[in-house]
Amino acid sequence: MIGLRAVGSTSISITELGVGTVGAGGLHAAMTEQEAKSMLSAALELGISYLDTAPWYGCGLAELRVGSFLREAESRADSMVISTKVGRWFHPRDDRPAEPRWKGGFKHPPHMGYKRDDILRSFDQSLLRMGVDSVDLLAVHDLDHGYHGTQYDEHFRDLADSGAQAMMDLRDAGYVTGVGIAVNGIGYVGSLFELAPWDFVVAAGPVTLLESQFMAGEGEIIREAGASIIVGSPLQSGVLTGSKGSDRARSSYKYRQASAELLDRVRRIESVCHEFEVTIMAAAIQYPFRFPHVASVIAGPRTLEQLRGLVDSFEKPIPQDLWDRLETVGLIARSV
Repeated sequence: MIGLRAVGSTSISITELGVGTVGAGGLHAAMTEQEAKSMLSAALELGISYLDTAPWYGCGLAELRVGSFLREAESRADSMVISTKVGRWFHPRDDRPAEPRWKGGFKHPPHMGYKRDDILRSFDQSLLRMGVDSVDLLAVHDLDHGYHGTQYDEHFRDLADSGAQAMMDLRDAGYVTGVGIAVNGIGYVGSLFELAPWDFVVAAGPVTLLESQFMAGEGEIIREAGASIIVGSPLQSGVLTGSKGSDRARSSYKYRQASAELLDRVRRIESVCHEFEVTIMAAAIQYPFRFPHVASVIAGPRTLEQLRGLVDSFEKPIPQDLWDRLETVGLIARSV
């Protein structure tokens, strides 16, 4: 059964398994409107009421589809918790080329910024796309060197000077209930938590069966602050799907070809899992919950079959002996 966990010290509780909407935004492959709505409706029927989206997903398409689903869901939508993000906004008269990774996404490429005006503009556009006047959770998105390179320091100063306060103001005014940051790697949480009392961190990638540095270092900063972690990309774009994934997916790590060394480690983890009649996908989905301040794990299924597979993986009983064995042979780090 999919339970609920509190987000930091907020009044919000979210389901331990959440659905992400990168697929609804058309990441690398198009998804129809009806397919997206069917996915979200099925998630709700399976007991998943936490839905994560962002302006970046499909350059606005995912949020538009979330809003359409919420209107059609009517009373059922009242039980849903929605999180979105800020840091990107769009201009309709923009002649720059479309972002190629989104297949079927909107043609307007994003502008990125973290000043107060950027935060508020990004948030206002999200509200308009979803047709709502507030959201439950709001995170600062992708403030890292991977996206910004040499401009990172400038964007960080913008957030420090006015953007972080804009987030607090939105929370204080009741437009959002919880505010946080969404990071893709390690090395950012400490400086970001010096700016504001965030309620949660979306960690997209650094908390998986294959990574442990984040929880040992930055995870402790988050725990000591009384905030929660929401884990994104638990399957690392496919390498941890095991037999549930296609050949292509099983060799994909962070949307790139996995190295031979990493694939060998995955095979060794999977071999131990098989000894206990557990799939590596089930281990990957449940691993983050070995850390008590993790509130939810978000995955982005593209099909109803994948969605049901995620739920089955989450609900599969895993004996403590499996985790002990993986720790003993050095394939995963010891949990806190």
